[in-house]
Amino acid sequence: FEAASRRMWFGISPMGMLPSRRRCAFNPPVGLVCSKVRNGARDRTSITAGQYWRPDGVGFGGTTPEWAHQELCALWRCNLARANRVAIIDWHTGIGGYGAPSFLCFDAPQMPAFQRATSWWGDAVAQSGAHYKAGTRPSYQGLLIGAVQDIAHEFGGETTAAVIEFGTYANMKMLEGLVLDRWLQCAASNASDDIKLKHEQTLMGLFCPADPRWRQSVLSEGRKIIAQTLAGLQNWDEDT
Repeated sequence: FEAASRRMWFGISPMGMLPSRRRCAFNPPVGLVCSKVRNGARDRTSITAGQYWRPDGVGFGGTTPEWAHQELCALWRCNLARANRVAIIDWHTGIGGYGAPSFLCFDAPQMPAFQRATSWWGDAVAQSGAHYKAGTRPSYQGLLIGAVQDIAHEFGGETTAAVIEFGTYANMKMLEGLVLDRWLQCAASNASDDIKLKHEQTLMGLFCPADPRWRQSVLSEGRKIIAQTLAGLQNWDEDT
């Protein structure tokens, strides 16, 4: 993180989650820490932009490209070499209204790619900041969608791309989920199988609620978005 943001750092220990200056209250073995991320856009950006100095911390970006990243890039290079027009959807869950899609388009609003995205998926593309307390979208970095676009552009292709999130719960609750996920990956070795299973189920419930209404909404909206995308590909020139 930038030095100015180190004061809100989330650290992980086998006993629980630690802030940089003091231990917060927690329910062993996991303490879910909330900090000034509640109000600070700069601190939220520190998490979304990633950090490269604490491997067991939230948002660690790694030291080298992981195997999955390398394999995906190789696959995209193979399949996009002759593609002139590429539609990219990176599906996620967590941000936005419950069961409703929110669109994160990272092209500049004046660019044809952004205008096509708005034409395909509607005005919600231009409202990505509405789901954040500060009213603005944090500065995300290191997203796979950017890698796909870069590869397509290398081969001379045009892209229309968006991360599409289906909302589950409030942003701070989802942040707790990210901390819990990091604990399970880095600090759960001494926990019992029952405790780990309990927290894995909690994490799954945060990002994929069992509520039939939520799942039906995701399926319905997802089919609609896919149909809009296919129609956009067929009418690409009209949207440029």
